[in-house]
Amino acid sequence: MLKDRKGAVRTFRNPWLCVHFLIGFMALVIAVAVMVELSVLADPFSVLLTGIPGIWLTLRIPFCRTVLSSEGVAYHGLFATRRVGWGEVAVIGKGFSGGTLAVSSFPVLTLTGGKEIELLILAGYGESNRRVARVVGAMGEFLSGHRAGPGEE
Repeated sequence: MLKDRKGAVRTFRNPWLCVHFLIGFMALVIAVAVMVELSVLADPFSVLLTGIPGIWLTLRIPFCRTVLSSEGVAYHGLFATRRVGWGEVAVIGKGFSGGTLAVSSFPVLTLTGGKEIELLILAGYGESNRRVARVVGAMGEFLSGHRAGPGEE
């Protein structure tokens, strides 16, 4: 599938990030409305409670993604950004996290030293989430295509 590995770049985003963005934007609108209507001094708790998460989500969500390039994997999550070279990646697999309501699945990078990096920004619900399975498959194909020699594919 990857014929030209030198310039190939693949970006993965979670389609549910738009919902997170809207939640953050609404929290920011509530904070601004409280500031305009009552002033910050009248109700600082409401402004801080909605304003800080609103600003964070509104400004950070548009940049959340996972990028695969010829250098390696660049993960831009909600709270962390990590870059890992292809030489460090041993396996790309699927991880699971059990919650009280549902199980979530997400791609996991297992590094050569045994450390795991969970790509939580790409998570989906259910053990057999098709979108996450497609992402893991595409990432594995990208990894194997990168490791193949110049004449191999």
